[in-house]
Amino acid sequence: MQQPTAFANIEPKNNINDVCLIGDSGLMFIAGEQPKIQAYYLPALGTAPRWCSFLDSITEELESVEQTSMYEDYKFVTRQELEKYVSPLVAATATTPRHSIASEKERD
Repeated sequence: MQQPTAFANIEPKNNINDVCLIGDSGLMFIAGEQPKIQAYYLPALGTAPRWCSFLDSITEELESVEQTSMYEDYKFVTRQELEKYVSPLVAATATTPRHSIASEKERD
């Protein structure tokens, strides 16, 4: 028997009371501790029901548009890389003599 794996993660602000999947579609409704029922569409689970087929066309449009991430120009480093880059800086800072305001006044 295969172990189930997580497919999607939905974290609403309020507690979840019930989940309703609509047939073999990717549409689901979640009832929780809020006044309105939340609707989610996961196209990987199936196509949208006939009465809301516009969701498939919206999904196709979103997939065709190239989206940029705000972290596109960032470089993510591992802990080992961080230690490699930061350790020399910390060592240099620790050995650099610091001047206090009093010592600068004494020089004048």
